[in-house]
Amino acid sequence: MFFGTWDNRSKTQYGFYGPEAWNDKLSSTDNSPTTHFMVIVEYGYTKNNNNYYFKFYDPAQDDEVSGTSKQNKLIIDEQAREIYINNYRKGRNYKLTEIRKNE
Repeated sequence: MFFGTWDNRSKTQYGFYGPEAWNDKLSSTDNSPTTHFMVIVEYGYTKNNNNYYFKFYDPAQDDEVSGTSKQNKLIIDEQAREIYINNYRKGRNYKLTEIRKNE
């Protein structure tokens, strides 16, 4: 499954091609929270952290090793009702904003 994320960059850090550039390519949606897409490849549970996660691949990484790292896990925080990864890709925090079915 593909999923969209938002990260904690300020609007000016996106540069000329900000979030609005991607919204124009999505039909009949206004997805300003979604700024990056990745692929869910696994669902699991970590006993030592006592949490569920989605493992993902990131096709936008500079190299295959980083894009398919075992550390690429979105934490499912049931208390906060969020799915996220902190300190990922240039130290940014990413939150899941949408899921799209593969077709």
